[in-house]
Amino acid sequence: TQYTRIFGGFVEGAFMPDAVYGYFNNGGGPCYVTSLRAVDEMPDTKKSAAAKKAAPAKKEDEAKEGEEAAVTPVLESVGGPLTAKEFIGDTAERTGISGLEAFSNISLLTCPDIFYGYDGSPAAKSRVKQVQTAMIAHCENLQYRFALLDTPPNLSAQEAKEWRDYVNFDTSYAAMYYPWIEIADLSDSPQTSKFMPPSGHVVGIYNRTDAERGVHKAPANEVILGATNLEIDLTKGEQDTLNPIGVNCIRSFPGRGIRVWVPAR
Repeated sequence: TQYTRIFGGFVEGAFMPDAVYGYFNNGGGPCYVTSLRAVDEMPDTKKSAAAKKAAPAKKEDEAKEGEEAAVTPVLESVGGPLTAKEFIGDTAERTGISGLEAFSNISLLTCPDIFYGYDGSPAAKSRVKQVQTAMIAHCENLQYRFALLDTPPNLSAQEAKEWRDYVNFDTSYAAMYYPWIEIADLSDSPQTSKFMPPSGHVVGIYNRTDAERGVHKAPANEVILGATNLEIDLTKGEQDTLNPIGVNCIRSFPGRGIRVWVPAR
């Protein structure tokens, strides 16, 4: 695909390749990826090893039409962790999230690789909050773009609520998704599976369902293709606490798959 030709294959520890793969696998259309750091030499991604583990995904020209684009800033691990400033970027220089203002045909924005190397430290939390706040402001300013936010990994339902309060958003231009999903690890890692932020997969579902529900309507009760498990199985009571405050829950139902779930009203 075009993505692998430009950015390489699946990389151990990174979420971007899996997010793009999950996006197309769930019905995504055109996808813009912005690189946040230029390097002289890329590391070996061992694409051949990953290819042996990978199932075929939809190519860009095979993806069905829908939302015009999902945009996912990619974290490049070479040279050390990226800063919030690098993620946010500059409008005039066409870098980072801010640089995406130049593309008027983009509808959806997500940034899963902000959690690359996330260790839960105060500094890491602050970086994620700054970037997510910038994503929200970016979409609010443009008024035609929508941000999909992820919670950090390994959160209980109460901790997910606390994270939402920490980011402290009140907007119709963003939605938060929880918990992380388990997928097949297609890199050269000895592990056969890994957990990752769900936003890349979910944004594909937005594309898949927008013709039926309209632009920026949250996909309700839709199966997340490629997800095999969840970090935590939520109860109905936990979901009833999280949904009203803007945390969209993903739940597993025996025989019905893993779904972005909205309870009946």
